[in-house]
Amino acid sequence: MSYYDATTAKITYNKNNVVSFKSEMKWWAGGVAEDNIGSWTYSLKSGKKLTVYDVAQGSQASIKKKLVKGAKKFGAGNVYFKSTNLKKMNFVLKKGKVYVYPQVYGYNMDKYFTLPARYK
Repeated sequence: MSYYDATTAKITYNKNNVVSFKSEMKWWAGGVAEDNIGSWTYSLKSGKKLTVYDVAQGSQASIKKKLVKGAKKFGAGNVYFKSTNLKKMNFVLKKGKVYVYPQVYGYNMDKYFTLPARYK
């Protein structure tokens, strides 16, 4: 029987003084497996780590509604929203969109929804 533990990283956006990258960690140990997404987006001008509210189009209130709706699509409920800071959701910029990874449950860890981005 073979097992694996693999991590990859990829820059998904590097324009307009903004860089965004994603890491994917996948492991399998026989009957147990896990997939995780990590993401970071920074302003190269200020060095500041950007939030989804900094890069998605719209007001903070409209973005928040879209984040809640997107996470619910993957099964998020009250417990998820009490323990998750929407501002810290994993996301990356790619091809003029914000790819948001709510990571609600194990089998949905690599699922995403998109929002329009301020950066093209």
